[in-house]
Amino acid sequence: MSGRPLRIALVAPLVSPIAEPFIGGSQALLHDLATALAAAGHAVTLFAADGSVVTGAEVVRLGIDSQRLRPTDFAHPGPADPGLLAEERVCFLRIAYEIRRRAGEFDVVHNHAFDAPPFELLQDAHGHVCHTLHLPPLVPGVTQAVRQAAAQGAVLITVSCFAQTAWTDVVGQTRQILNAVPVDRIALGPQQRAGWLFVGRISPEKGLETALEIAEAAERRLRIIGAVYDRDYAAQLRTRLERHDLLGLRRRDQVFVEMGGAEGILMPVDWDEPFGLTAAEAMAAGTPVAAYARGALAEIIADGETGYLVAPGDVNGLQRAAARFTEIDPRACRRRALERFSLTRMVSEYETLYRELA
Repeated sequence: MSGRPLRIALVAPLVSPIAEPFIGGSQALLHDLATALAAAGHAVTLFAADGSVVTGAEVVRLGIDSQRLRPTDFAHPGPADPGLLAEERVCFLRIAYEIRRRAGEFDVVHNHAFDAPPFELLQDAHGHVCHTLHLPPLVPGVTQAVRQAAAQGAVLITVSCFAQTAWTDVVGQTRQILNAVPVDRIALGPQQRAGWLFVGRISPEKGLETALEIAEAAERRLRIIGAVYDRDYAAQLRTRLERHDLLGLRRRDQVFVEMGGAEGILMPVDWDEPFGLTAAEAMAAGTPVAAYARGALAEIIADGETGYLVAPGDVNGLQRAAARFTEIDPRACRRRALERFSLTRMVSEYETLYRELA
């Protein structure tokens, strides 16, 4: 770290506490960032749902119950529940009020929540605000709020080239800082590996149904890690899931061990991933990934070197790719994760940005 310690306020997604086990990648990444910033000597204050825990940071308790909120639903787009929107806004109003009241205690405010209120409220609460856009511009209300924040001078950060391109048409230029994973916490898996693994929330856009189809065609039992995000979708798959190993939500250290023991990870995603944290984590464990070449996954996976990319919707091609997992050198996967997706690199880039804003 160069220069004086910074005073950083981080605003979290509120649909779950920032605590293990994490329901999504943005929660895990924010936890990694907050922990690393605190360990580097910065004063980190986290505004998050009650129950959040981050070593070394002040976690502000504002009576925000994540159970009263709901994650973004990409499978069923449409008008949001007015009651939920009102509840969400009240929660972010509490955060914005507290940041305004304590504005002199922070050099910079960094938002990670992908909801309209923080983009609408935080610019008036503090003079130095940036927002990381963890998701693509698919929710009209949020997209409009992001556009408004950009017009007011907020700095916007995208997490991949794909995400940057998607948002450029909406808000113009953004800063790009690639996401990262805690490579030091992820051990290179053993030489002898077995089985295929799926890691992701159980909802249509993550492609679990396709992963099951691929495993069943290969007469394999798939191991599945993830929280039920879409209850109706999970119910439709219940009978099929009984033929596989549904491990549910797991702490990250357990996930990393599962990754390291697998031949490979299946990622037949049915949407354009803005990053793809699972793929980067898998490679850190030396585990190849077979995925559709869409979204940012083509930036994460080196085709033929750390996994395989096939045309979106090519289920047979993905099955053929998975059959070749053992041809990938685990050391090449690990090397790419170290070179491109280290937490040290990401934290350094955010520190640079914070100093520019402060």
